[in-house]
Amino acid sequence: MPRREKSVYSDIAKELENRINAKEYKQGQCLPSERELKERFGVERTTVRRALTILCEKGLIYKHAGIGSVVSSGKPPKNAENAAASSDNADNAKSAAKKSSAVQKDRGTLIWIFPDAQAYSRRSDELISKTYEDLSRICAERGLDITQVCETSEIEKISAKEKIFGAVFCEKVGQAASEFLESKNIPYILAFGSAGGLRCVDADNSSALELAVSRLYTDGHRKIAFVGSDEIYPAQRERRIAFEEALTSFGLSSEFVNTGGGDEESGYKRTMELLRRSRDRFTAVCAVNDAAAKGALRALTDYGIKVPSECSVIGFGAVSENTEISSTFCDCKTFAREIFHALCSAKEGGFGITCRTVIGVKLCGNTVSEAVSSRSRGSISDFLL
Repeated sequence: MPRREKSVYSDIAKELENRINAKEYKQGQCLPSERELKERFGVERTTVRRALTILCEKGLIYKHAGIGSVVSSGKPPKNAENAAASSDNADNAKSAAKKSSAVQKDRGTLIWIFPDAQAYSRRSDELISKTYEDLSRICAERGLDITQVCETSEIEKISAKEKIFGAVFCEKVGQAASEFLESKNIPYILAFGSAGGLRCVDADNSSALELAVSRLYTDGHRKIAFVGSDEIYPAQRERRIAFEEALTSFGLSSEFVNTGGGDEESGYKRTMELLRRSRDRFTAVCAVNDAAAKGALRALTDYGIKVPSECSVIGFGAVSENTEISSTFCDCKTFAREIFHALCSAKEGGFGITCRTVIGVKLCGNTVSEAVSSRSRGSISDFLL
């Protein structure tokens, strides 16, 4: 006889509580993500959330916006999330001050590495370019130079002329470049991706897509498309999977998923293909990134569909606010700050560090299609176009 659901989430809460008490999860440390716990225990995400709620009520953890479930030192104040954020900011400020002092004594050049031509071609993506701009400001404040490179030979030339403070790989790590950096004892991290045994800073793709679908569903959309995805990039593949999982959790079909490439032209082609082959019209598009979202917007316009009055478009990335695309975007300033802190930690701790800093992704802008929001909410059939 299967166990009752209450027993399942109570058991999960008890196991996590035991691990916290045994110091396996220490004060200030994040618990595994809801998705990781879901896979570990083989349960639905709602069951994991109920277990985490029990721990919150006991004061063992608190929810930190954009970060996740953090182990507490005791019962948090009533406004736990804000209080946690304030406490976390204070700790970060102390840590940053200490690391900043160390930086002032160790000036040089920070290298931002695109490991191959394909990655380099994506340097203008707004999520990447804006994060780089914010990181440049942080470096300037600390007396550091920053430069972008693509070839290992460029790194060697810079190393011969000046001191390299550290390196940041964008999206994936290049073997030749990483071997050279290690030979010179230069610390490096990975941004916009994750890899075992390496300090990484990555966006919370799953939470972002879950939030986007949830928001669209709440606004009345029942037929939501997903376009674009270069599946060789783990982050883009993760976004597509998270989108499909979110649809399933709301009882929706994933018939409008069309992947293949993450640039603007791919977004345009994939959206056009869906428009031409689909008898039933979708009312919203989730694009894998800002570039694909722009392509989707162009396709809808060319097809004679008005955005946002007839179809909503959401792009994952840092889509410019003056476009008609409603954006799920990463806070680039926070992302840049975490990249810098992770690199400073790598300098202090050397190589072989396993750490994945997850930066929360939030939803901004109006995602409501006027055609959907203006309808009566009396019947689900009102939204099935």
